[in-house]
Amino acid sequence: MATFLMNSMEPVILRCSYQLIARFYHITTVGTCRPQKFRTTFKDRNVTAVNNLYDSYDIIRFLAEKQSCPYFPVNLGSHFPKLQTLLIWNSNLQFLFSNDLDGLNNLEELDVSYNPIEYLQEILFKGNNKLTT
Repeated sequence: MATFLMNSMEPVILRCSYQLIARFYHITTVGTCRPQKFRTTFKDRNVTAVNNLYDSYDIIRFLAEKQSCPYFPVNLGSHFPKLQTLLIWNSNLQFLFSNDLDGLNNLEELDVSYNPIEYLQEILFKGNNKLTT
């Protein structure tokens, strides 16, 4: 079923502004992706490309604020495999399905505050042992 849904979705290119932060005495840098003018619909939520100004492996935070995202953007894990924090605030997020967090194996924090969530599938968090909400 998930494969059918992914195949029926239109591709979405995620355009981010990035902020890199040096940490651990400048040994590594980590970053935040802030999507710009990001919109999702049921068919248009499959993130197929990202404007990678930096190595996606360095991005550990995704912060969407005041966007138009009634549906959760899927496929983020393939673009940001080290993502630890995912924040979607005040973005009209209404639906969270069981496969929305697929591929986000390092996710520790999910915050969807200030959204009119209508549907939250009960098995959304299954398998995400590190996650706090």
